[in-house]
Amino acid sequence: NIFMAYGMTETSSGVMGRWIAPMRGDTYIPFRNVSAMVVSGRIYLHGPMVSSHLLPGSISQDYLLTDDSGSISPLGIRVTGRSDRTIISGGKKINPLDIERKILEIVGVESVSVYPENDDRWGQIVVASVVRREKSGIDGELIDSHCRESLSAYKLPKKYYIKTFQEEN
Repeated sequence: NIFMAYGMTETSSGVMGRWIAPMRGDTYIPFRNVSAMVVSGRIYLHGPMVSSHLLPGSISQDYLLTDDSGSISPLGIRVTGRSDRTIISGGKKINPLDIERKILEIVGVESVSVYPENDDRWGQIVVASVVRREKSGIDGELIDSHCRESLSAYKLPKKYYIKTFQEEN
């Protein structure tokens, strides 16, 4: 069995954990004496390991606002990404991890990074840097076609930077 802990520098230790082998889902369970909540998609933590000098500016004196986004269910807390990576385009919030996961489904994609680029009209636009394998034929049109299957049009990258991974013989 493999156990993964969730924590951050400001909490001095892990505050939640989940079993990853055998696979038991993707939700974290707070450790003893730790309270976690999600408000407006942001994760807040309370417990003896949270440094008291970090608390001002949080939702209350007792909870630390993290830079992580997530959701909560009866099974625990699901960490969905970093709020500081959120792209805001035309007032819509976009999680780049959703787009990266979808692009990585394409056979021949070696790696991908999705990030914002400033735009006069939309505030930010979605941009994807993709590394493709040689002879894969992957281009922006193919990626758009694949992503349209499950992503809203506003989440589609407006620009692509595509490089070819040169395999050694």
